[in-house]
Amino acid sequence: PPPTSATSTGSSAAAGVYTGQVWNNVNDIDLHVFAPRGEQLFYGHNRSRSGGVLDVDRNAYRPLTARPVENVYWPKCGSPAGVYRVFINHYRNNSGQDPTKYVVRVLVRGKSRDFTGSIRSSDRPRLVHEFRVISLRN
Repeated sequence: PPPTSATSTGSSAAAGVYTGQVWNNVNDIDLHVFAPRGEQLFYGHNRSRSGGVLDVDRNAYRPLTARPVENVYWPKCGSPAGVYRVFINHYRNNSGQDPTKYVVRVLVRGKSRDFTGSIRSSDRPRLVHEFRVISLRN
């Protein structure tokens, strides 16, 4: 069955902009978020100049888990205005089921939306959602 919802490690409660993903096997599915000025947050660049943070990169290394989660967030009143783009990438198949089902949650100003789907190890990175933030600095 697909995972039920994206859950955080406590990062969503204090976030102005939060994106999180869950999936239900040991594969390495990476969350990538492009900030408004084009800076990419992902496992290779986990802190942005604008204050964004990728707090965990699951299933890149052992021990692997069948209940992974990854989160990218900006602090409340610190999220830059502009367009955000959220991607997922099936980076590595660690002997998990293929395709991998996922849930991505986007939370802005306390309102959340969940996006579900599946991705194969042979797929290109997938745009899950694009959204605009007017200003959260007030």
